[in-house]
Amino acid sequence: MSAALFSQLSLSVGSAQSSFTQRMNVAKPSVAPPRAAAPLVIEAAHKKGAGSTKNGRDSNAKRLGVKVYGDQRVKAGGIIIRQRGNTWHAGVNTFVGKDFTLHSKVEGTVKFKKTKRHGKQIDVIPLAAESA
Repeated sequence: MSAALFSQLSLSVGSAQSSFTQRMNVAKPSVAPPRAAAPLVIEAAHKKGAGSTKNGRDSNAKRLGVKVYGDQRVKAGGIIIRQRGNTWHAGVNTFVGKDFTLHSKVEGTVKFKKTKRHGKQIDVIPLAAESA
């Protein structure tokens, strides 16, 4: 039986192909010519990259407002109100600083009042005037 197989696989000297290689030859598919390269297209990203933000900032609090209320004592030079703009106006024994802060000129008691002419106004009544 093995001799029968080898008889079919005989090689002939001088021939380009044997019977074995003839059976193995399979028709190769024709190769298509290479395509031309597609043009380069650059697209923008659809999502914003991670780690990038426009937020995350905040300013420090300015601590504005009334520091000494009505009928409370204040020292000479003490801050009565810290404000932006002239919302409260200086009255008797008070003065306005360069950032619109109202200070007391004398030691005394703070009085808040509203007038037609000056609007909201702050006075300081000196201690000597209170005791008299």
